[in-house]
Amino acid sequence: SAATATSGSDYKSIGTTVTFAAGSATATEKASVINHNLIEADQVSATV
Repeated sequence: SAATATSGSDYKSIGTTVTFAAGSATATEKASVINHNLIEADQVSATV
């Protein structure tokens, strides 16, 4: 997807480092969405 979510304007920074377990290809952390009442395309955030 070409849509992106931006820290500080679309979601609150989690303020921590996400740690991957040894041998794991994925890790999950929760982030709070900022509701700014704008109609926007779907947004995705991913870190590689």
